[in-house]
Amino acid sequence: MTQHPNLRFVVTGTGRCGTQWISGVFNRLGLPCGHEAIFSHTRRENKGLVGDSSWMAAPFLGELDLVVFHQLRHPAKVIRSLTVSALSGLFQPGQPWGQFFLEHCPEAAEYQEGRAPTIAWCAMMWMRWNQMIEPHSDFGYPLEGMGPGVVQYMLSVLGEERSLEEIKEALDRPPVNRHVEADVPELDPCVLEALPFYEELREVAKGYGYEV
Repeated sequence: MTQHPNLRFVVTGTGRCGTQWISGVFNRLGLPCGHEAIFSHTRRENKGLVGDSSWMAAPFLGELDLVVFHQLRHPAKVIRSLTVSALSGLFQPGQPWGQFFLEHCPEAAEYQEGRAPTIAWCAMMWMRWNQMIEPHSDFGYPLEGMGPGVVQYMLSVLGEERSLEEIKEALDRPPVNRHVEADVPELDPCVLEALPFYEELREVAKGYGYEV
């Protein structure tokens, strides 16, 4: 993929880790940041952006010379949210997003049931996608710990300065959730423990400070 000359940074993580929300934070701080505007299954480009926040950037990080921010979210939360997205059709293997994932993580195909992703499919995405990003990351952080100090450090990496008050104001908006999760129960830990690759998942999660 050809890097856009104005692009300075990318925020990436798994699907459903809050990339849309963090793009809004950067925009409110005066740094034009798209959400899946450059890195997407359609390879769209937007010349007005200095950043893009997209889970689909992960496979291309080794080809790019820019700052990479690795956004993490608890695996149980991501897996639950991916399940909701799958039910709405977004991540089904026949759809563009699901197909994109399978192209870059073919081992997940083992965990489909027909055209429907399973909990194992979603867990595989969380694990393999974060592992793909990690070698290229300039700074990784958990969404759950996001605060003014974290954003201020991210800005400093980009050579930018904003006051804590400006950052607090930019953060003072709830994350946008395009898929309703309220009616979906929390993920039972026993479901994850039954996965054939649970021990590996547990160790990877532990490396990022999460318990599953």
